[in-house]
Amino acid sequence: MPPTYTPETATIEVRRTSDRDIKMRLLMVVLDGKEMASLKFGESWSTRIAPGPHTLRITNHLFSLEAALDLAEGEIAAFQAGNVVGLIGLVFLSLFGVGPYKVFMRRVHP
Repeated sequence: MPPTYTPETATIEVRRTSDRDIKMRLLMVVLDGKEMASLKFGESWSTRIAPGPHTLRITNHLFSLEAALDLAEGEIAAFQAGNVVGLIGLVFLSLFGVGPYKVFMRRVHP
């Protein structure tokens, strides 16, 4: 359920629903250094926070991406995140059934 809009807070939302996602391995959502959620494919997480500077990190414990945010009152910062495989990862996955995969994260329209 999406968070309710309130003018004195800001909202951060992370969705793991992209078709690009390989649907393997959990993604951890870290906000201001504190682990907030673990997302499987198809899951989302959101929270209301005080406006101002924040750091959002998405990690699968092998690779991480980070976004520095400065949120205004009432602002909703929505992100799409997931795990993707590069060319080398595809070779490893096809030969051994396991391989390295990277995290992607992009800001999207709420």
